[in-house]
Amino acid sequence: MKLINVIFISLTVVMAGCLTSDIDKKNKELVMWMSEKSDFIIDTTYLKIEVFRGDEWGKIVKLQYTPLEIERMFLVKTFKTVSPDSISLFMFSDIEPTWSVRQKDYSAELYEYSDCGSGFLWNCLVSSETSEVWFEIVYADHSGDGPECFDK
Repeated sequence: MKLINVIFISLTVVMAGCLTSDIDKKNKELVMWMSEKSDFIIDTTYLKIEVFRGDEWGKIVKLQYTPLEIERMFLVKTFKTVSPDSISLFMFSDIEPTWSVRQKDYSAELYEYSDCGSGFLWNCLVSSETSEVWFEIVYADHSGDGPECFDK
């Protein structure tokens, strides 16, 4: 009986590891795809990732980086300062459904970068205080309606 329990536990651990590895791979592929479609290089050496795949018209990820990686982002792109109650990401509430409650935790200003081209609109929001990055890419939905600058 003990042997059966050991085998069962071992198989469960192996299967869980395979599933986690597959999810990590798919998340990295998503981040690389988002980086390719935008002019924004997203480093895949993030510490943590959350993903919302709103496949009808876009995708958004929330990434955790080191403060050094955040500083590098600010060197590469020009971000504008935004307050926690004026974020312009389209799918922000999909990945942060409790933001209205949590926004008071962000005492430092947030920084946004937006651009578009090749049928995609992308927005990046950065908290220098927490080293969190939210990055979304918006494209035409199934009916062909795209973001405001879709035709650029």
